[in-house]
Amino acid sequence: MSSTDWDVLLNDGSKTKKFKKDEICLREGESQNDLYQITHGSVRIEKGGNVVAKLGNGSIFGELSFLEWYSDGTEAKASANVVADERKVEMVMLDGKLVWASLAKNARLRSCFFVYMSQLIVARLRKTLELTYGQTESS
Repeated sequence: MSSTDWDVLLNDGSKTKKFKKDEICLREGESQNDLYQITHGSVRIEKGGNVVAKLGNGSIFGELSFLEWYSDGTEAKASANVVADERKVEMVMLDGKLVWASLAKNARLRSCFFVYMSQLIVARLRKTLELTYGQTESS
């Protein structure tokens, strides 16, 4: 996605959120359909008390529950805890309903957005497989 594409989504109802170290940004099991982009600092993703990933500036999270909600309209829940990992963490929260509205009215933006989301999820899946099973071959 281009910076102009992101500007469209960011201008449609985004909010800045700030967190302190070890503060929970998103709690596993909570209803949620928003997307988050880290603008300063880093977060850790925790599942079952274990750190499974770390994300820094520019990274997006909340995509799984957003896509689940977007695809069938049912309530989606966060799949893991997201915890601030630095003294000062800032992020932009993109309201899922407003993102949906922007995508609904712009076919080119919708296409770019879903290609981006697919690439993001594939990269995270590859990393997870590598961490779980060792080096993997690219297909």
